[in-house]
Amino acid sequence: MTHTVQPDEPSGVPDLSEPHTWRLSIELKALTLSTQAAMVFARYHLPPPLASLFNPSLCVFTTHPAVMCRRNTNTHLPNAFRAYTLPALSVDRLREGMLQGAVICIEICHKDKFRSDEVIATTSIHLEEVLDAPLSDEGGCRCLSMDLPLLASPSNQSVTGPARQCGRIRALLYLEDLGGDKAPRVAPYATAMDNITDLSMIEPSDISRHQQHSTLSTDSTGNLRPEYICAVELETWKKNEEAKFRVWLREQEAARMKTLNAEYTAKEVTRQREFAEKIKSLASLETRLKKKATELEQREVRILAAEDSIAKEKEGVATTLRRRDEEHACTTESTFGQSSWYWRADELYGPLPHQSVLLSVTDTPDLFMIDLLSVPSCAVAQKRLVTDHEHALRLQAEKTKIANKRASEAEERIKELQQKVKDAEESANKAHATLRSSNMVQLQADVKVLKHQLEQAAHRELLLAKSRDHFRAAVRQLCNQLDKQNVEVEEESGSESESDSESSSPADESERIRRLEAQKQSLLDTGVYAAKDATIQALNEQIARARDWRT
Repeated sequence: MTHTVQPDEPSGVPDLSEPHTWRLSIELKALTLSTQAAMVFARYHLPPPLASLFNPSLCVFTTHPAVMCRRNTNTHLPNAFRAYTLPALSVDRLREGMLQGAVICIEICHKDKFRSDEVIATTSIHLEEVLDAPLSDEGGCRCLSMDLPLLASPSNQSVTGPARQCGRIRALLYLEDLGGDKAPRVAPYATAMDNITDLSMIEPSDISRHQQHSTLSTDSTGNLRPEYICAVELETWKKNEEAKFRVWLREQEAARMKTLNAEYTAKEVTRQREFAEKIKSLASLETRLKKKATELEQREVRILAAEDSIAKEKEGVATTLRRRDEEHACTTESTFGQSSWYWRADELYGPLPHQSVLLSVTDTPDLFMIDLLSVPSCAVAQKRLVTDHEHALRLQAEKTKIANKRASEAEERIKELQQKVKDAEESANKAHATLRSSNMVQLQADVKVLKHQLEQAAHRELLLAKSRDHFRAAVRQLCNQLDKQNVEVEEESGSESESDSESSSPADESERIRRLEAQKQSLLDTGVYAAKDATIQALNEQIARARDWRT
């Protein structure tokens, strides 16, 4: 609906030549560091012309808490809004007396747990520039957005070069006209949401907007309209619900982490017990293998000693046979080479078939030798000795074969045991590798689960932030709609007064009733108003009066 300003209507532009009450708001939005990463917070002091108007504790402003600002990353500064209400001054007096030459020096400080706070960068804001900013609305609010470069402080050695620029900071300046000199003096606001009570009323009234500001109480919500109380209560409820959800989320995360730690501890205890049992079994197997290898070595030593003794016995038998052969040859030669006399020895040895025993007596009286002179008897004895020796040799050869066979079997057994030892070592190495790999796989799986949970938590935080932003946008939209409805209701009240003085046609009155019902239905559809609200009741009264007039 278009509203045309009549010539006799007062202009909406305030008279700035008269003293007005002003509110100066400063907000530090975001910070970017290009040379280093630091745990930063911003701090500034009000310049002398403004500092004399406030308590010294309010002249120093610091953002809190300190946030981690990484290199070349745009970082939001929390709790960075502060508003100051100035005394009643004209525009010229405000420009010349308060804001001319007033410069706010903003310090970017690094917060360290083990050292005092260190100033790493500085920048400055000229407050006089906000007076040249265009008006953002008809209420007389001026907004100036600035992107300021940050210059490194002399104590910051991480920045080199003549420019010494180490980042940028975005700041907003607001200058609001609160009306005449009777406007209230309010304390500085800590956050932007604290200023929600300074919005205009929805219910139509004959007083101006500045007079409405003068009737508001900024310390409590007792004198506010129900619509604003509902909005404040909704915002408070939203914050409480978010806080409760964060507490619940932290409790769930703590319980989940406790469960995961308990499961991981139980798995580690079981794994350590199995590993200790496996190590113990491998140690016992290694002990048995070492004992068996020692027994095999001792057996091999005994076999080698037996082989040496058999070889020595074989050499001894061969030497004995050779010596006997030599003695026999010497005896035979001496028997046929000597000159001796012989006699029959049948009485001494008995009659032997085909044999005869001859006794030879040498010429030397000291020696008396009795020889067996029978050649066939010597041959038989020699054959018997040879047979005995051959039998002994065969027996020793059989014993040697048996010993060699046992030695080969022992060597094969040793090789088998060595192969078993090698297989056992390989299995032990594989078991160690499997245990290590299983530990790493389990740990990687646990890490993936925890990362997934962290991503879900971050996603939920993002959804909460989006919900909060959406709620704030909805509240602002509702406030704008309420302002528009206030203007429309004022226009309707003006048109009603005109209609009382002038006659209207029934068709115009029907159109007016239809328009009022449409406005009432649109307000009810927003969900903010109820049937018992003052605005809806005022519309009902206007509709009833219009219907009574038509009838």
